[in-house]
Formats: sequence, C-alpha cells, structure tokens
Amino acid sequence: MQKARAELSRLETVCKSLISCIECPICMEIMTEAASGCCGHCFCIGCFGCSLTSSFSCPTCREPVKALVRQFAVEQIAAHIPLLKEIPLQLGVQLAQREADLDARRRLPELELQLEKERARSLATSHRIALGHRIPVTDTATGTGRGCLRR
Repeated sequence: MQKARAELSRLETVCKSLISCIECPICMEIMTEAASGCCGHCFCIGCFGCSLTSSFSCPTCREPVKALVRQFAVEQIAAHIPLLKEIPLQLGVQLAQREADLDARRRLPELELQLEKERARSLATSHRIALGHRIPVTDTATGTGRGCLRR
C-alpha cells in the first residue's frame, strides 16, 4: 500500500505541475482562448487584451507584441483539466477503501474470537438462568447493579 501511496503522491505532483503550466499568469485561472505573442508566453486572450491597453508588450517578459497567436494545443489541454483534477482524488478514495477493507480482513479473526467469547458468555448466562441461579444485572450505561435475574 505504501508503494500505491507514493505513486498517488507522484501523480498529484504531476497533475499540479500540468495545471500550473496552463494557468494564465494574469488571472491565475485555467486559460480560456489561449494566445501568445512572439515571445511564447501564453495568456487568456481577454487578459492579454486588457494588459495590452496600457502597453504593447508581454506582461511577463516585456518583449514587444506585434501580433497574437492562438494556442489551440493549450486550449485542448485546458479542456481536460477538470478530469485531470478528479483522477488523483478518485484514486485516493479507492486506495483508502482498499486499505480499510484490508484492515477489516486483518481484524476479522480477532473480531470472530470476540464474538465467540460473547456467545460463550451469553450461553453460560442462559444456562445459569435455566438452572435457577441468580444472575446479577448491571446497567451498562451507569455501571451500577439493578438487581438479579431469576427464572
């Protein structure tokens, strides 16, 4: 299970890295209608347009921008980000469920032994009642005696 946890952690790191690569440095959101100048820095086309109103230079490196180029590959990757964000979460839930199942299977013999002891105790109590013995009764909520059971 530790190997699976390590792989899940690695997957989360890769997902976060990919997501950060397609975040707009201006609005800090996943890019929509990605565009770049000749320097190659990508931004949302709307954010890029707003930043160009003050100067015609890249907001990241200040290189002059002569034309904007749409970045369709970035947009295609951005379209899959919601799914990419869900994968580590879903795998984490599945891993936690498997760990819980494994823990339950490990504890099963212990629980079966406890159940057998309870059955034996119950059977002994029933047997004593059938023979007419007085059985002290304890209130489990308060731990105080309430009298005796008699046949």
